[in-house]
Amino acid sequence: SETLTEHKYDTFSKIKLLPLDMIKFHDQVFQTPANMYKNQGQRAEINCSHSIAGYDRILWYKQTKSKQLHFLGYMVVSQGAPESGWRVDIKGSANPHQTCTLIIKDLTLNSSAVYFCAARYHSTIYQCSSIQKPLHS
Repeated sequence: SETLTEHKYDTFSKIKLLPLDMIKFHDQVFQTPANMYKNQGQRAEINCSHSIAGYDRILWYKQTKSKQLHFLGYMVVSQGAPESGWRVDIKGSANPHQTCTLIIKDLTLNSSAVYFCAARYHSTIYQCSSIQKPLHS
């Protein structure tokens, strides 16, 4: 069997600076580091920030070698909501000029991918209810 050191350069996660949401704001969403190399079993942290007033949601995506896009979770203000089934955590803040961090736990060969963050406006949906009045005869 092959050892971990033989896979040292095959077990990396490549991260690119490519926000997905609101193309006109591409220069106002920042992701670091630009790339990173890690061994299996380690963890990786990717930071995202933005400077878009009124935006308080950060979305995280993973794109595999086959170009398949996976939604990893999101953060609203300071509450992280990772999707189940992924070994990730989301910490920090999604407010402007703050940092939201995607933490990828216990890296494996399948962790090698391009990771994207996107800033998004969070709108509140108001729940409406109707009242039905009886007809008068």
